[in-house]
Amino acid sequence: MGVQIPAEYKETVIKSLAGMAELKKRRKAARLSPTADPDQDEYFAYIAGYTDGGVPYGITWEEAEQDQAKDIKRGQDATS
Repeated sequence: MGVQIPAEYKETVIKSLAGMAELKKRRKAARLSPTADPDQDEYFAYIAGYTDGGVPYGITWEEAEQDQAKDIKRGQDATS
């Protein structure tokens, strides 16, 4: 297609994908662990409670990761 992809961008994407794969492995291992935290599951990093119908609610893994990324960014900005 003739589009040049910068090597730095390519490396960043590859690292990101590898990180997501590793996270998926850790989540699965934690979910299958006999000592798994009852306040977590494959969808929620923290289960705050359950509705009357038994549906859990809380902070999803995606939300937790976004919050962590924001905290890291704030820390980097503060040191700059």
